[in-house]
Amino acid sequence: MCAILLRSAFLSSQDHSKNLWGKITKEHRSDIEQKTMELISNETDKIVMPHIANLMSEIIGSLYEIEDQVHKQEPHELCKKFIESGEQMHVLAALNIYMGMFEKLFEELLEYKADILKIFQFTMGHSDTEIALKGLQATCKLVYMLERKHSNYFVDALDYMIRVTMNAFDRGDEDSLEQCLIELKQVCDTEPKFFQSKFTELCENFQKIMAYKDYEKKTIRIMPVEFISTIVVRLKSAFAKKTKTIAKVVELIYGLMIDIDEDVDEEWLNPQDGCKIEEEEFSVNPAHVGGKCIDSLIRELGQELMMPIVQQVMSSNSV
Repeated sequence: MCAILLRSAFLSSQDHSKNLWGKITKEHRSDIEQKTMELISNETDKIVMPHIANLMSEIIGSLYEIEDQVHKQEPHELCKKFIESGEQMHVLAALNIYMGMFEKLFEELLEYKADILKIFQFTMGHSDTEIALKGLQATCKLVYMLERKHSNYFVDALDYMIRVTMNAFDRGDEDSLEQCLIELKQVCDTEPKFFQSKFTELCENFQKIMAYKDYEKKTIRIMPVEFISTIVVRLKSAFAKKTKTIAKVVELIYGLMIDIDEDVDEEWLNPQDGCKIEEEEFSVNPAHVGGKCIDSLIRELGQELMMPIVQQVMSSNSV
């Protein structure tokens, strides 16, 4: 509780002159950092540990913002030690600290990029599903923050990111699968080129996610469509001459749009007068989302390129 309250006091205002950090001396700030480092090194309770880890990362980030002090070596060595222990509690704490540091010190931490890449690969390849998911979240966090010239170094982690996502799908873990897709989409929105080298593999894997119908979370099925179409639209110059790839994407989208449930509700077949589709139904309706994605592709890539592809796909046996 102390860790939670202290962190809340640090975050009470964006203006550090108004929150707790700005009201204590430089010496006290340094003392708090050292005491927290000692505390987390000796903590044994897995419920308490993440709160101390979050406090630790907030302290490091706040010291950088207030005093322009880059405290990275000691936390990095501590995190490496935690991860090398292999103990779930310590590994998750280390990843929490890294994610907090990525928020403020992402460029400074590039000094340890070789270590960090190994950590990403180790955690995402871990048999513990919680560690694997946290590893993917940490990877996405850093790639999201970095400029392309730096994020390119971490492309070697992409196979692991796909594996974590598809493992969640294979074991039917909708919560983890949804979180994976959210994280990947966030990176895609800012750095679509990161996924370009594995685009074909992503399409093949995500087709499996799109083909499954019985999700409780209806949005999962349409998230891969938005992800794939975003990459093509954002990298239109790279895809302009890859008509076979675009045709495959259009085929995937149309395949989802026309995939009608075998059992159609009577209310849908025979709607009452004045009945209309609500906005939330549009947002998870494959036909509606797919239509928006096709419209976006036509608009961004041009009718001259897209219309023959669309016509070809619509007249094919698959559609």
